[in-house]
Amino acid sequence: MNRKVYIDGNLLVKKGIFYAQNIVMGVDEMFKTNVDEIICPPNGLLEITEDYGSIFTVYYIKGGCTFYGGEDGFIYMFETKHEVTCDKYKQNIKLIEKLINEVEVPENLKNTYYQQQYVSVFGALEYFLFDTFMGQVCSNYDIYIKVLSNHVKYLEYSREIKKILRGKHNLEQEKMFIAQSKEVIYHNTKQVAALFSVAFDMSVNLEILNKQIEVRNDIVHRFGHTKKGDEIHMTKGNVVSLIVKTDILVNDISKRITEFIEGATE
Repeated sequence: MNRKVYIDGNLLVKKGIFYAQNIVMGVDEMFKTNVDEIICPPNGLLEITEDYGSIFTVYYIKGGCTFYGGEDGFIYMFETKHEVTCDKYKQNIKLIEKLINEVEVPENLKNTYYQQQYVSVFGALEYFLFDTFMGQVCSNYDIYIKVLSNHVKYLEYSREIKKILRGKHNLEQEKMFIAQSKEVIYHNTKQVAALFSVAFDMSVNLEILNKQIEVRNDIVHRFGHTKKGDEIHMTKGNVVSLIVKTDILVNDISKRITEFIEGATE
């Protein structure tokens, strides 16, 4: 149900969020012949004053597009190119590597400093997993419906949420799905495994990082101490070792996601 809409004029997002899969501006009228809907706004200006649109719709605009930004109107779109998601991960890891290789840190602060970089590696991994899941599911209506129809418990935490996610497809449902997907814990092995299995028929085994995840939790929740109260001693080597493991995991997932995307478009 990915749709194409032609706006015969200009777009102004004054308030609320304009949801879209993509926006193409400055198009000529030839696009009218290959769209699902044509919008002819009064005086040639479509003004948005509340949440509007769909993440599964490409909007072709005859003129231009303006949004106020800040707390007022803005536009919400997903990055659908997986290679961009991969590049983000690599860039984030490079930043961490620069921090551990080029920054001079006093000896008495190194343990805390390396603990922070260790957690940041998990941040890069989790952002990659989040961006991969959201980018692909929120750009392909068939995958989106597939995920919803499987009633994944990690997305349905209340009766109200279930009612919306299992109901009629509309913008309210899309917004709820986005909100619930953002609440997923992307270092939780069971949650990630369930989402990727349902969406992409893919087995993602974060359990190979179980020991590292435990260390990550000790750093985040107990300022670098185990549940027994023992202090964690972190070194640069520990951070480098974790990067090697997450790189292997990310490269494997990227390869299989690319194959999945290519298969879905054939």
